[in-house]
Amino acid sequence: MAVLAPLSVPTAAGVVHARFTSRGDGDLSADRLGPGAASRRWAALAGRPVTWLDQRHTDAVVTVGLAGEHVGAVADGAATDVDDVGLAVWVGDCAPVLLVAAEGPFAVVHAGWRGLAAGVIERSLVALHRLGGRQVAAWLGPCIRSCCYEFGAEDLAAWRARLGGTVVGRTAWGSDALDVPAAVAEVLRIAGVTRLTDAAPCTGCDPDYWSHRRRAEPERQGLVAWRRAS
Repeated sequence: MAVLAPLSVPTAAGVVHARFTSRGDGDLSADRLGPGAASRRWAALAGRPVTWLDQRHTDAVVTVGLAGEHVGAVADGAATDVDDVGLAVWVGDCAPVLLVAAEGPFAVVHAGWRGLAAGVIERSLVALHRLGGRQVAAWLGPCIRSCCYEFGAEDLAAWRARLGGTVVGRTAWGSDALDVPAAVAEVLRIAGVTRLTDAAPCTGCDPDYWSHRRRAEPERQGLVAWRRAS
């Protein structure tokens, strides 16, 4: 079992702090909690107001200019260049991705296979670039991995054609699988982001995390990030 330590990432504009939550931090599913309770739980984790999203596996990305702006917006990514603005995504098995530009802007992304196919990571990078971010590094949080993610042959062939053989894996029981972390890494590489930290566990294997795919659990963990001025 592996629970990730909080991150502190220095930038030219301040330090970006982030947490990939686990089961022990409580359920973060806005669908289950409701808007008010979800906002309170995120704020308790971050110590400030947090913009969480109504995620639909799209390429939509919001830019947040003040604390609490766009709370509950239909989007799968959020970016900001403002201090003390919390951003969050909640996930079951999809990949939570933190993007931090050395210049200061940062973003959080909810990247399942549909969002990846739609281009949510690329759209999030565009949002960072518009905020002045150029040198971007990425962190991948707990998500389902190929050992637990059986995938249909036709859909898998489309991913192989788009991103190459590295995204094709095998489940622990020997079936074809999609390697979501490899897909995230390849999408980032094509977009010019080569600094990716991935030391996160598989949500399907690790009981410290909830999994929709393997255990049909309705609860969700998440990623929350904010920046403090230097």
